[in-house]
Amino acid sequence: MPDKPLTAVRKHFCRIYCVNGHNAAQAYKTAYPNTKSGYNAHGARLIAKDSIQQEISHIEAESRAEQGRTVQSIDEMYQTAYDAGMVLKQPSAMVSAATGIARLYGMDKDNDMGADKPLEHTPEQIQEYRDMAQAANKSRIRLSKEAV
Repeated sequence: MPDKPLTAVRKHFCRIYCVNGHNAAQAYKTAYPNTKSGYNAHGARLIAKDSIQQEISHIEAESRAEQGRTVQSIDEMYQTAYDAGMVLKQPSAMVSAATGIARLYGMDKDNDMGADKPLEHTPEQIQEYRDMAQAANKSRIRLSKEAV
């Protein structure tokens, strides 16, 4: 059965869902205040609909655009946090930033590469990684000198 077109209430549900940290039950309870029970089931049923997913994606894209957030800007924030952790000798901050970078680029997910298979990179990619490491090392040295 195809999804119904989005009503004003469903659009309201999507906005609440995006604002409240993706809690479908709470969004349903707020959007449909006359419903007395079954928020979890109703919310889950709505979230499964393609039209709802598309609206949520649209709302989140608009929000990111309004905030000026891009993958590059978030990557720079993580790099700064990593460098600060290194200068301040806080390994947990460095690990947290490195984990954030991995998540940002989807490297925290199992993508059927297999743990026993080596990664294959082109010579251009390898050179790019070397350049990035050298630039990070120069930044780290500069930051450590500024901290002194």
